[in-house]
Amino acid sequence: MDDKTLAALTLTLVIGGIVFFTIVLPICVRIMRTHLRNKRMAQYAAAKGYQFQAKPTQLLFFKSLGWLTMYSRWARVRQGVFGQFQGVDFLAFGHEGLTNNRKDPDLGDIGVVALRLPVALPNLDLDPPVLRSVTKFADRVVRFFGGTPAPPPLEWDAFSDKYQIRAQDMDYARALLNPDLMEWLMLPNVGPVFCIRDDYLIRITGKMSPETVESTVPVLYEFYRRIRPEMFGTLR
Repeated sequence: MDDKTLAALTLTLVIGGIVFFTIVLPICVRIMRTHLRNKRMAQYAAAKGYQFQAKPTQLLFFKSLGWLTMYSRWARVRQGVFGQFQGVDFLAFGHEGLTNNRKDPDLGDIGVVALRLPVALPNLDLDPPVLRSVTKFADRVVRFFGGTPAPPPLEWDAFSDKYQIRAQDMDYARALLNPDLMEWLMLPNVGPVFCIRDDYLIRITGKMSPETVESTVPVLYEFYRRIRPEMFGTLR
């Protein structure tokens, strides 16, 4: 074998190795991980009597909800689980944020679990208070100049420290967040992010997994159970 042939063969092997390790292998690993993840979710759903769909096309309507499209209009939903808990319908799915059809790590790979409510309610968000420190600083500035800061959405500082409340109808939010529900929301194992969109009570969680569904659905049910029945009756 002459030097030119050896050089050409070496170059081919180098290029082939680069292509394999940078393109082919990652794709194969991702396909295998997806297959194993889907298999695990399907086994979990079957054992619990739930329905599982690897590509839940009927969940595409969730893209129209503001809290989801704020991530990306290219959002991809996957691993849908559908079932009932204590007689109440629920669904869960994985959400993968995309930008121009490419995954954006800033958009996250998250699990979304939603409990079906008897009727549609005004939009409500209970988020981590990421702007709490900014709000306190603004209140100090207002007081310095002799003004009166705007009152907080609720008169419980500890609750406001844990949750930032955003609501379509703040009066309705105050009525919905009754003392029993607020006390429960303050428990250490309960926390953001919750939201209500139409007739769904939703919680954003970590990555989609059997553990995510198993732990989150009872939490949503406890939230739902603590909503006073009259709150649903006012909108019928």
